[in-house]
Amino acid sequence: MIPDRCLADRAHASASSSLGRPGRGLWLCLAGLLTLTTIHAVSGCATTDGQPAEPRELLQQELVLESLKVRVTYWPEDEKTVTKVIASLGQAVPATALWGEFEASIDLHILPDHESLARATKRYGYPWLRAWARYDEILLQSPRTFDLFERGAANLTELMVHELTHCLMYQRAASKENWRQADRTIPIWFREGMASFTAEQGHRRLSEAHLAEWRIDTGTDPISEADRLYKDKPEVVYAAAHWAFTHLMERYGTGIAVIVLELIRNGSDFPEAFRKATGIPEHEFTEGFLSRLDRYDQTGR
Repeated sequence: MIPDRCLADRAHASASSSLGRPGRGLWLCLAGLLTLTTIHAVSGCATTDGQPAEPRELLQQELVLESLKVRVTYWPEDEKTVTKVIASLGQAVPATALWGEFEASIDLHILPDHESLARATKRYGYPWLRAWARYDEILLQSPRTFDLFERGAANLTELMVHELTHCLMYQRAASKENWRQADRTIPIWFREGMASFTAEQGHRRLSEAHLAEWRIDTGTDPISEADRLYKDKPEVVYAAAHWAFTHLMERYGTGIAVIVLELIRNGSDFPEAFRKATGIPEHEFTEGFLSRLDRYDQTGR
């Protein structure tokens, strides 16, 4: 699940792709580097009688997965959770190699509940929000607080692939100093589609047939109106992003996304980078995708 990246401090919340299912062995070869440290910190909570709560100590683990350094910070109640999160990270990192290598380490903060995530991201009224990614940081609502573990470890791995792909996209498109500026030009359909495609989350999205039905029923464009729909219709926005990006990959191959990101890093905004990479304007591509939806029927044609 993914953060709202269409606002000022954006960050961030598959079908037939050439990727294998993430999990080619447990890539938790930590190269001997796994340390546990304690950070002294005070939570901002109070007891039920209004008195300040006892200070709690944050815990931290530092590890190396492939060539990526990750620092995981969490509260004591998530000591068991963090083991599963680290295992999922170990399986998730190889899946992101499709787009290149990370240039910066990642700080992963496991937050104890949804309210903590909302405060940290300043995104209130998004009950479905579970994670938020930036250039070198992932904020994750503790999976023990929702049903992710009960649905199986693969679900957590998917989520980690999705969020790591966001971080890698930012790192490929910009430096730490200017990634927010670069991100403002990248549309939701591309950034969320790229993450969903990499995590092979098509099975979680509305099908193209159902998306086409929704478009016919509402007369709404889920690509150009994604910012407006994002909060209350995330299932529509993510489905449109996933299938549009998948269509882009089918048409041009996965290398096209890397070229677009490199062009952005070299100074182009997204529309210019897309046109240079594909030879057509972005609107021509997205209009073609919408036309494909408009022609779609229940037989999948």
